[in-house]
Amino acid sequence: MSVLEITGVYGVGKTTLIHHTIKKYNLENKVFYVRIPDYMKEETNLDNIEDLRKLDKNTRALLRKKAQYHIYNDSRNIVLDEHLVIPLPNELEILDSILFPEKIVAFCVIYAKPNIIYKRIKKDNKKNRKLSLEQISDLQNKEIDTVIYLSKKYGKKLYCIENDYLEKASGELYSIISNVFEI
Repeated sequence: MSVLEITGVYGVGKTTLIHHTIKKYNLENKVFYVRIPDYMKEETNLDNIEDLRKLDKNTRALLRKKAQYHIYNDSRNIVLDEHLVIPLPNELEILDSILFPEKIVAFCVIYAKPNIIYKRIKKDNKKNRKLSLEQISDLQNKEIDTVIYLSKKYGKKLYCIENDYLEKASGELYSIISNVFEI
């Protein structure tokens, strides 16, 4: 089992890019798509990610650890959709360690111009997040700094994809998935 950890800030289009790539290149039977918050929501019976953000830090850490045990014990090639920098109501949570670094084959950070992310966030009415261009830029820089730190800390390859144009980014992501999982 191997994990390609794909990170990026909220609104960068990570999930859309991953789903589009898996569907476009018929990867459904070759990789397994996972989001840690989905496991956390199941464990708590909470309906949405925003409710998870309201939990205390220790509870979130415990839920994340349980989710990681579940994910990293899977035998498939996993594409993990993850945030490393999480804006919470009263703080910024930075996830700068990995429970099973030996399972990760590479990191891939998705980024975009802050004004594009801003437009995507405004379009997504399901989540009530109000971020300025400056906040988006700061969060994205922290996300990139954190994934660089983790790739160096654990000696893992780091890929970067600019997600301003879905089709172009999808081709790049497919190339990365094919390379790291040798498919």
